[in-house]
Parts: sequence; C-alpha cells; structure tokens
Amino acid sequence: MTAPRVAWIGLGNIGRGMSQNISKKGPQTGPLLLYNRTTARATAHASNLPNTKAVTTLAEAVTQSDVIFTCVGDDAALNSIVTAILSDPAIPQDLSEKTFVDCSTVHPDTSRHTETAFNARGAGFVACPVFGAPNMADAGLLIVVPAGKRAAIEKARPFFDGVVAKKTIDLSAGEGMLMLDGLLR
Repeated sequence: MTAPRVAWIGLGNIGRGMSQNISKKGPQTGPLLLYNRTTARATAHASNLPNTKAVTTLAEAVTQSDVIFTCVGDDAALNSIVTAILSDPAIPQDLSEKTFVDCSTVHPDTSRHTETAFNARGAGFVACPVFGAPNMADAGLLIVVPAGKRAAIEKARPFFDGVVAKKTIDLSAGEGMLMLDGLLR
C-alpha cells in the first residue's frame, strides 16, 4: 500500500496541533494540504511547517488527497463543509478513492449523517473524536477514538499513535457510534 496524500480542514486550537504533527511525523506522500475558511490562517500555519501547502478551496483539498481530515468547532461548521464538498461541481461525484476522518466534537447524529452522505458517494468515513487540551494536540498526546467501517479506520490508523495521539481506542463498525451516543445522553 502506498502512502496517501493528505489534506487537513480546520485550523482551530486542536486542528493546528494535529496538522502540525501529521506534517512532521505522518506517513503521507507529498505536502500536507491545509484548508481553513480564513485563508491567511492556513497560509501562516503552512509557512511554519515542513512539507505543507495552504490551499484556498475545498475542491483543491479534496481532489488532491486520499485522506481528508476535518476538525472544526461544531455541528453547523461540519455540516457546512460536508454540504460544500458534496455540492461543489469541481469535486467528482465518485469519491470511492477518498476517506474522510472527522475529528470534530459533534453530536453522533451529525456523524451518522456525515457518514451516510459520504458513503452515498462511495467515500469511506471515520468519526474520530479526540480527547485532550490544545497543548496535548501540540505535543501529539491526544486520545483518539475512531469509529466506522474497518477499511476506513485502517486508512486513517497510520496517523494516530505516535503521530497525533498517545492512545487509540478503536470503536469500529457501529459500536463506537453507539458508545458516543450513550455518552451524550
């Protein structure tokens, strides 16, 4: 298996640290592509990291990557990104070569909706909430909890332990979504 091309969408407090660690320690090929709705933030962050490039559109991030990470502030922001990706005519309808990994803290219903939307276009999806403060993200010491289909999790796994996380708690194929749903009730 060849190393994937990777994009990171969302450069808040956690996203900056996680993307920094992927840039420095991840197994991707080519530059890590950074997208943020505020382009200046992506450009500034990319200028401080090795093998990293800021892109100005979601289409650039998605079409040039195999694995696309998102880490945004809330459900509305994630829904907005998913809608923009799925409605952009510059992004192919067939996303079967793509795996989306969402590290945002969102409601399980939002994760299910996102998974259904991406799966309908052939893409893999991993709901991957992360636990830890921004300083832990900077140090690559988060706890990640991937949930989804095994094949999608396996594509994302090389970016977890030793890259963005100190520990991975794997909750594959539905059990993770049920556990997260139970925690939020």
